[in-house]
Amino acid sequence: MLENISANSQALFLRDLMQNYVGQQGLGSMPKADLDALIIHLYLKYSGTQKVDVFALSETFKIKESRVKSLVETGWIKFSGKDEVEVWLDIIASLSRVSIELESLEKGQVRFKLENPAHFRYFQKQVRLLESTASYSPSSEQVVTQFDVFNKVINRVYQSVLIDSQAQASDAIKAIYRRIRNDIIGPERFEAYLTGDKQKSPLGQSISKAAELAGIASLVISVFGSTPASAAAIKAIK
Repeated sequence: MLENISANSQALFLRDLMQNYVGQQGLGSMPKADLDALIIHLYLKYSGTQKVDVFALSETFKIKESRVKSLVETGWIKFSGKDEVEVWLDIIASLSRVSIELESLEKGQVRFKLENPAHFRYFQKQVRLLESTASYSPSSEQVVTQFDVFNKVINRVYQSVLIDSQAQASDAIKAIYRRIRNDIIGPERFEAYLTGDKQKSPLGQSISKAAELAGIASLVISVFGSTPASAAAIKAIK
C-alpha cells in the first residue's frame, strides 16, 4: 500500500493519521468505521490520485467495492476539512476531465461519471434546490440528468456558491462546454442544434438556454457562439 505514497508523503500520512486517531479524543476513542474511512481518505490524499478507482482500492484494502464507496464518502465528509466552495472547485475541475456522454438525443439527457463518489451529494443538493431530478447508479458511479438541469446546476453554483471564486472556475467551465461541443456532440452536428434544423429539439433548446443563463452565459457563448436570443440575453444582463 505505502509504495503508492512517496517517501516524503508517508511521513505526512502518519502524522495526519495519528493527529486524527489519537490527538482528537485519545487512543481507541474513534469508532472502527471512522478509522477505516480515515485511512482510505489519507491514502487518497497522499497517493496524489485525482480519480477514485473503487476497484483498485478494493484490491488494495481487500474489501468489497460497496464498502470502499461508503468509506470514501464518510472520509470525505468527516476528514476532508473542505468547505462547499473548495468542493465545487474540485467538482468543476473534475467535470472538465471526465467523460460526459449524451444519454439521449431525443430527451436531451447527459450521463457522466464523477471522479469522487462523495461529490454526488453536493450535485444532488443543487439539483433539489432547482426542484429537478438526477439519478445516480452506485454500481457504475454514473449520473444521468437533463442537459438543461446540468447547465442550471453549473450556473447556480457559479452565481451563488462560487461568487467570490468565479475566476478560478471559469477556465474549467469553458473546458466542460468545449468538450461537449467538439467531442461529444461534434462541431457539424452541434451547428444543427444551435441554429439549424435541430434547434427546436430538446437538446437544441437546452443548448440555446445554456447561452442565456445569467451567470455562465458569457462563458458558454465564448465556446458555443451566439444566437440572436443569447446576444439579447447578454445585453439584458449587462
